[in-house]
Amino acid sequence: MTRVLALWLLMACASAQANNVSPDRLIATARASLEALSSTLPGEVILTASALPASQLDTETVTARLTLQAGPIDGTWPRKRVGVPVQILLDGVPTQTRMVWFTVQWWLERPTYAHAFANGTPGEQVVVVTKRMDVAGVLAVDELAAPGKAPAAARLKHAVRAGDLVQTHDFAAAPAIARRDPVTLRIRRGAVELQLPAIAAADGQPGEAIAVLPQGARTPVQARVVASGEVSIEH
Repeated sequence: MTRVLALWLLMACASAQANNVSPDRLIATARASLEALSSTLPGEVILTASALPASQLDTETVTARLTLQAGPIDGTWPRKRVGVPVQILLDGVPTQTRMVWFTVQWWLERPTYAHAFANGTPGEQVVVVTKRMDVAGVLAVDELAAPGKAPAAARLKHAVRAGDLVQTHDFAAAPAIARRDPVTLRIRRGAVELQLPAIAAADGQPGEAIAVLPQGARTPVQARVVASGEVSIEH
């Protein structure tokens, strides 16, 4: 009885075939899917795969047909690091999924800041130079058509460093009146109007109320922005 049981176990083991899926095959399948995604992108996309161990499968028949299929990636593309799920199929049936990771570089000629510029710098004062840089994870595909220079009718929303990528969201529309701008303060009471020079204490767009300091006064007053360089108070 013991011999029969041992023989049965040996036969069962012999009927199972261990298939090794090499890391190279998994990486090649994942890489092909990313290259297809990148085929319409300008510039150069460089993919560096992370080390991957072999995948071992136990099949019930030596004739099982093994194929690999890459699935869709999650999130935006291109980005600095991405995982590609690769399904391992036996006779067309998924049996295992392996994640293949890549470090990504996307090299493009893009506008960059020639120098460091402070928050609030007008667009017409921003100097831009073009250079080749890795923009993976920094530049979205829908931003490729952005102009290659700083918008003149805008100003920086934050400080930037020399060599930083110029991006549309770095800028905001310039206000009709900027803080510390000289303005004309018009004070109206019925048919009587008084005009005074003043200094804006805050940024403002037409219709907004901002603080201004009239000439000779110590305390700011609230006035409504009428136009560029002009505010008013009506009683």
